[in-house]
Amino acid sequence: MTLWPKISGLALDIFFPPICLNCKSYLEHFERDNLVCDKCFRAIRIYKTVFPLGRDITLMAATSYEEPTVKELIHYFKYKRFLKAQSPLGKILINYVEELNLKSGGHLIVPIPLHHSKERQRGFNQSEVLAGIVAKYLELPVSKLLTRAKKTKSQIDLPQELRTENMKDAFQINTSELPLTNQSVILVDDVYTSGATVREAAKILRKAGVKEIKVLVLAKT
Repeated sequence: MTLWPKISGLALDIFFPPICLNCKSYLEHFERDNLVCDKCFRAIRIYKTVFPLGRDITLMAATSYEEPTVKELIHYFKYKRFLKAQSPLGKILINYVEELNLKSGGHLIVPIPLHHSKERQRGFNQSEVLAGIVAKYLELPVSKLLTRAKKTKSQIDLPQELRTENMKDAFQINTSELPLTNQSVILVDDVYTSGATVREAAKILRKAGVKEIKVLVLAKT
């Protein structure tokens, strides 16, 4: 009985060999949880700084979206539903948080919400998954403070000049989480591109009384 799983696992390796999502090399057993080989994972450049975005808001981006390994992992996570990708992506975020020596006291972790129809279609909210990983590491609560008020077009399909209008009034506050006076928030998303999503979310949070907003993302373009 114990021999069958070994045989079936060997057969899977022969016909569907586990390969690195980036360089396509064969994955050793210890590399398989990361979905990429150790060489590609270690080559990811982690930022060591933050990026000011304006009044009381700071962008914390772990790496560049131009990193090919990161781009592949995010693509397979979001669009091909490789949920195992949350493990290496979470490690990237934690490595960055460790580089910053981020002080976590008093913050709420808030994921950028998806519209319920898109979340149902995808099966999960990637930002919520990442927020959970960071919250566990920092020992902070995750709050569904923001909800999606309307279904927007995909930002990636729009030219730069239309992205702000697309996100207008996209979010609202979950009133069950109030009051928020002088609260500090770490807003979590996967990728920072034009900033339209973050700016709209920050506007709503400020109106609700949040005093400080940190935006934590895997990668920025």
